[in-house]
Amino acid sequence: KITREQMATLIIRAIEYKEASVLEGVTTNITFADAKNIDPYAKKSVDLAPGLGFVSGKDVNVTKIFDQEPSATRGQASKVVYYLLEKLK
Repeated sequence: KITREQMATLIIRAIEYKEASVLEGVTTNITFADAKNIDPYAKKSVDLAPGLGFVSGKDVNVTKIFDQEPSATRGQASKVVYYLLEKLK
């Protein structure tokens, strides 16, 4: 199993390693309602991931990503890998 914050961290680190310019100017306007639960090591990655289209939250009104089901599903993981490959073309 992999948590969503771990997945976000792996993806952002992979981008930093392979093509850091992809992260230039990336911003996001999503504030996660459960941000207090994000581990400090993952904060930067979780902040960047929505701006790249990797993370969008589960609920339009109260965006939570980590509280109730911290592990990513296979579908979520495959979406993230797909978007990563698209960003690094």
